Amino acid sequence: MRIRNLIMPFAARRWISALTVLAATVVALVMVTSTPAEAYETPVNLSCSTSPAGAVGDIYIKGWTTATSGLLLDMSLWDNVDDGHHVAIRFLSSNKYDAVHAWPWHHYYGGMDGPGLTYETTAYDSAGIYDLGVQVEVWEGSTELQSCTDWYSDY
Repeated sequence: MRIRNLIMPFAARRWISALTVLAATVVALVMVTSTPAEAYETPVNLSCSTSPAGAVGDIYIKGWTTATSGLLLDMSLWDNVDDGHHVAIRFLSSNKYDAVHAWPWHHYYGGMDGPGLTYETTAYDSAGIYDLGVQVEVWEGSTELQSCTDWYSDY
């Protein structure tokens, strides 16, 4: 009887220890396979076109969370009117201070018969990126002729 009482507490401790290790493993696997950022990432497609000038542009962002500090951007731009003008596209953003950042222009000179412009770039703002925008313009030399803008915000 005495020996059996000594063995039972040891077996119970082994079961408790095994269950604790199993629970910790499950928690660790859940944390590794799903992060909070993944749960809230949103694909965003911004687009606009000038009319009748014929510039069409869009920016696709695969995953965005409000207040993220860095993004990967896929830009596309086309010139749909054979008028001798060139077109340009740029990314716009605002940070936590509501300061708008107009990123550099990407110009396309290939005209209506060309392949258009596709461009991959990044945007980084240490104050966070809270709103997303695209601006598309038609240009004559260094003069802006017509533009459009599209903004996105999830709050």
